Amino acid sequence: TTIPTYQFLTKLWAKKKMDNLYILYHTFDPESPEAEEIENMIIDISICYNVISPFTSYTGGGTVFIEDPFEEEAAYGDKLCYAYPNPFTSEINIHFIVNEPAYETATLRIFDSFGRLIDVVAVQLNGKGEYQILWNGTNLEGIPVPSGYYFYTIQYNKQILKGNMIKL
Repeated sequence: TTIPTYQFLTKLWAKKKMDNLYILYHTFDPESPEAEEIENMIIDISICYNVISPFTSYTGGGTVFIEDPFEEEAAYGDKLCYAYPNPFTSEINIHFIVNEPAYETATLRIFDSFGRLIDVVAVQLNGKGEYQILWNGTNLEGIPVPSGYYFYTIQYNKQILKGNMIKL
């Protein structure tokens, strides 16, 4: 029998396992047999433990397989923001485009795969144009973050841009 109070522990384990597999997935060409095998492992764990993954989503009571929306946007090169190099090892450049006059502070927020705020970086906007923020891969205390899947938002003038990145 299982103790209901501790059932969340299996979900935490599954999420951590999928995060590690996702990092490994990005070390291969997405079309390679190795990447496909890892993707299938992530999907299996996701379905077994009812935990959302980059390849699955739970809506309407059933399981739906989805593509990563960030990968599709990156392929077209018309994004308002992107991170490079991605995956990264120590630091990453986050580029974004401002298409309207904006003379204010933009705020970059970094979140881990659990949605916890990891770091905040501010940049002064001086009108339309392309901007770049160098994130050094550290948290609010200046400690390097572990390998994993991270999300970011850039907020300015009622706009919110978002993206993701992977630290190896």
